[in-house]
Amino acid sequence: MMLHTNTNIYDVIISNIQKFKNIPDEERLEISFDTSDFKDEIKKLERKVLLYKEKISTGNQNKSAQYMQALNDIFHQVNSSLASVDLSNLISIMDTIKSCNSKFNIIEILDKLAETKNNIVIIGANGSGKSSFVSSLLNSSISNMIVIPAQKSLFYFPDASNNTLYKTSIKDVENYQRKDFISFSKGDMQGYTLRQEYLENFPVLVTALTNDYIQHGMKIAEQDKDALPKDKITFNKLRQIWGILLPHIDLKIDSTSRTIYPVVDGNQYNINSLSDGEKCIFYYIGNILLAPSNSYIIVDEPETFLNPSIYNKLWDLLSKYREDCQFIFCSHTVDFITSRINSTLVWSKKFSFPNNWDIEYVPHNTSLPTSILAELLGSRKRVLFCEGDDKNSIDFKIYSSIFLENYTIIPAGGHTKVIQYVKAFNELNSLHNNKAVGIIDGDLLTNEIIHKYKEENIFTLPFNEIEILLFSEEVMESYLKDVLGQITADEKIQKFKAEFYKSIKRNKEKIIVAKIKKIIDSKLENYRIQNTNSLEELTNEYKNLNTLVNVHEEYTNISSEIDKYLEENRYKELLNLCNLKEEVSKGLANKLLDSNYVEKAVYKISSNKTLNKFLKESYFNEILIQN
Repeated sequence: MMLHTNTNIYDVIISNIQKFKNIPDEERLEISFDTSDFKDEIKKLERKVLLYKEKISTGNQNKSAQYMQALNDIFHQVNSSLASVDLSNLISIMDTIKSCNSKFNIIEILDKLAETKNNIVIIGANGSGKSSFVSSLLNSSISNMIVIPAQKSLFYFPDASNNTLYKTSIKDVENYQRKDFISFSKGDMQGYTLRQEYLENFPVLVTALTNDYIQHGMKIAEQDKDALPKDKITFNKLRQIWGILLPHIDLKIDSTSRTIYPVVDGNQYNINSLSDGEKCIFYYIGNILLAPSNSYIIVDEPETFLNPSIYNKLWDLLSKYREDCQFIFCSHTVDFITSRINSTLVWSKKFSFPNNWDIEYVPHNTSLPTSILAELLGSRKRVLFCEGDDKNSIDFKIYSSIFLENYTIIPAGGHTKVIQYVKAFNELNSLHNNKAVGIIDGDLLTNEIIHKYKEENIFTLPFNEIEILLFSEEVMESYLKDVLGQITADEKIQKFKAEFYKSIKRNKEKIIVAKIKKIIDSKLENYRIQNTNSLEELTNEYKNLNTLVNVHEEYTNISSEIDKYLEENRYKELLNLCNLKEEVSKGLANKLLDSNYVEKAVYKISSNKTLNKFLKESYFNEILIQN
């Protein structure tokens, strides 16, 4: 019976609470009882009962069936606990009230989760309380809630004495589905025997499915009016889903041994011959199919033992098959998190022992990809977005070598994505209470643009591209002298610099044109048409756009600057202007410094603390100050 049809239960609970409030202070003082704590707990419980009574009467009817059933269970548990407590035992009363308040803590969480009827994926850093959250839900004794733990025993062994072989039923599966094996697997609970409680789950599932199949098969054979259609028998449902995922393996029933066995190419095998992943699929399908109607199905680490191609398809199928249930997944795996279509992300921000959680919905209307949000929420470091398509990019490798102690590094793609992601992440500051900065290639940007980006927490390399950092004299010398000795290292560096100057001279025109293009881009990016009173005004202003930059003057100035640097052998300044990444990093470097020089130099930065510190202070000090 749903709670909103049984409003009298509130009055009964409030009446019992009033009895506790009427206990004279003298009785509490006689046993050195903390009166203020007692009163606070009573007020807290009364406040929560009235709150949820109000919620039910003003629209909670629109909440999910799962939530309403859970709320119903909690109220009846609280009512039963308060009605049976010994009024002469103040310690017992206090423990009961605290227990009831803890139950309402669970309802507060479920009430927040009930804001969506989608399936939910809970994400969060290690230690944020995801597993504790799941355990507490299970220990609340809510009847329509099952938990599938991450750690599972997937070994089948028959009942040696056959005492329970023919008696094992679906009810036995439902019983273990409500036990807290998450706490048990972490050693947090006593009293469970490993064999009877933890190891038997898989055998119980196999045997229960077998017995259920045989019982329904007999009813069909006897033409019993209550017989289920074959496609409604749980094992046949399991077999159908299994066949979609693993069509090369069939499953059969052994009615004598009361077990299930796989068949491959006509050959029969023991169920233990299945791989851990295959047994895990069987375990998931069986448990999900046997969950009560309108249940919360909580799955801790749903990708355990499985590869992405299988677990995404598996949970898509099971979610569709059990649309009457609400799935709550707890996961660290970005691929799984991003694959959950029509699911809502919830961030477990913080856990305070024993049962207080701070959870927040993750906005879905942000320009940050879900994969990045899933990785960053809960990060205890500042965030640094850099260029580079993925974590194999040279940008990521170099920035990780330099900043891994200070920042969580995320490659965003091109510079526009870096700018976009920094802005989007910082706009979510009220959610994560963290900060992001970005770093982009110098790319011949003007000082005006560089200053503008800095105001938006975007920092610009002094080099056109990050690879050029590897050809600073400090990096070349640090790597080469350890490999070849100081004298040979100096010789190689001088030869490299000589060829570098020649390369700059050969490509001078290319460098100048690229620089002028950036100047024009910058002007156009910031220019806005002013005269719009008439077509003539608009046309004239448009014609005058070519006066924004004096191309010939810029050409002359940049050309003179490069000539001066070449004449004075000003290597550092020319390095900052260089946009010849391919020619320098793959041509000159491998020929004149060392084969695969770039990869070796990156490793040198990560392994040499002195060099690392020098580069941070020389080129990235502003970013370090931000942190």
